[in-house]
Amino acid sequence: MTDKELDYTLQLVNKDLSLEENTLPESVNDFDEIREKLIPVIKYLLNKDFNRLLTSLYRIDVDEQKVKEVISLETPDQLAASLTDLILQRELQKAETRIKYQS
Repeated sequence: MTDKELDYTLQLVNKDLSLEENTLPESVNDFDEIREKLIPVIKYLLNKDFNRLLTSLYRIDVDEQKVKEVISLETPDQLAASLTDLILQRELQKAETRIKYQS
């Protein structure tokens, strides 16, 4: 993953989850760092604002079937991490596509 893809993915996550400024850092060194910072945010949304999370997943365009599988199969402790992975995979796909066709 390039730095440009990483930064673009981070921007998309901030925008699509409607996160307040400074919830996630402005720049990160690698994909795992985004994941590490995002898991507590997703955990919070799961517990406190589930409707916002569902709306965000729809906006991000995470595959509904994958979300249903994660929700039905994962333990509560793993749910936030698995949803974070789905979000990041989709946002990275979008970032790669947009960067590819920007030129």
